[in-house]
Amino acid sequence: MKQLIVSIISLCALLIASEAAAQWSLSGKGQTFSMLYYKTQGLGTTIEYGYANPWRNTGKLKLAGGLTLNGYLPKSYTYEWDTYNYETNTDETVEITENLSAFTVNAFAKMYIAGTYDQSTLGWYFKMGAGYTAIPYTIESNNSDEGILLGPEKGTITSLTVDLGTGIEFKTGFGHVFVEGNLYLPPTEENGVAVEPVIPASSQIAAGLRFDLGTSTGSRGGYRKKSSGYKRKSRHKRNSPYGSRSTKRKTYFQKKYKRRRRR
Repeated sequence: MKQLIVSIISLCALLIASEAAAQWSLSGKGQTFSMLYYKTQGLGTTIEYGYANPWRNTGKLKLAGGLTLNGYLPKSYTYEWDTYNYETNTDETVEITENLSAFTVNAFAKMYIAGTYDQSTLGWYFKMGAGYTAIPYTIESNNSDEGILLGPEKGTITSLTVDLGTGIEFKTGFGHVFVEGNLYLPPTEENGVAVEPVIPASSQIAAGLRFDLGTSTGSRGGYRKKSSGYKRKSRHKRNSPYGSRSTKRKTYFQKKYKRRRRR
């Protein structure tokens, strides 16, 4: 699990450091978060770096990588808990109040299946990455009997995750409107041994707006909205009898043309 997460982060860093054409953007979003019975809403922000394929520099921004920070509203849940009274040697039921909140940090790589990162009116993409999830909690009870060993408890549960997602976006005059869904999977294996996840799998549905910040041009030619291509074109046509400027030896037609001008 850790090796997979390190590989994903390394791949994102390698692509961002490439010399291909690229563009930065910043987005904000509103979202819902679900993890078992804990369902809440929150806000998030993302910094992204869209770039062309470094192995096939076509000038189209089909890939992106970024970092997302998410925060969610706390929720309280009250339920009954069966416990044992060691003074009276009887089973009793205690009312428990559980308070939960959540924070996530996610690094991701994104690939556009349809459309592009910057220009298409409609785009469809897939995401894959690694994340860190933290669940702060407090547990309180109405217990006042010393024979019941169930007092207040406070802590934070954390876990690394593998993240998968997909989304669509629409280009408008003031930015890119997007809707996406994400799945956060905790590790179920460590050093080849099956382990019980520290936290359960969770999901997120988000909608937001992405703003383009600026364009970065690499040494491979860069990105141009109206470009005639990355290779410099000769002013002469390929079929021209006069050849190109790079021709060192004069052709028969060039010599004949000069003789006519002298006459």
